[in-house]
Amino acid sequence: MLTMHRLGVGTVLLRLMICSLIRVIFVAIPAVALAQGGPGSIGGRVSDSQQLALSRAVIEVEDSGGHIVQKVVADETGYYKIESVPPASYTVSFTAIGFDPSKEGPVTVADHQAVLLDAILRPRQVLESITVSAENDRLVASMTEVPLGTLPVTVQTVTRELIKQQNAIDIVTALNNVPGANALPALIAW
Repeated sequence: MLTMHRLGVGTVLLRLMICSLIRVIFVAIPAVALAQGGPGSIGGRVSDSQQLALSRAVIEVEDSGGHIVQKVVADETGYYKIESVPPASYTVSFTAIGFDPSKEGPVTVADHQAVLLDAILRPRQVLESITVSAENDRLVASMTEVPLGTLPVTVQTVTRELIKQQNAIDIVTALNNVPGANALPALIAW
């Protein structure tokens, strides 16, 4: 009877030790993994001074040596996210067509840290005159049989004086002052 009682206590102690060991393993392994460090992320929104989204803005992350580590393009709402960024200090550059570029730094990414970094870009100043011309890639007009290449094409030059007179501070505003022209910041090619 005494032997069975000791066996029961030994079994209970063995089970307690195994449970404790399992708990230590499940707690210690994730703690060791976190202690070793891991990549973080950088994300945010790119907009203009009126808080309008700058879709297709380009975001570049440079290391301390000036090498581009990662490059992404903002979505249609101006949001971006750069994942798997190793812990370090970086310079983050923001560019968008029709806007002055912007740099932020140093931006420090720590182990497993998500850094929030928004950018507000200013419109570029228009310093010269702008000439807008168009070409039609269709060969025949849809309602007539007249080749479109023989139809007249209107070309208008927006002079520096006209830009000053209309208080245009960026290329988009200057192009929108041309009769029949509509300019969207993301569609202007430089």
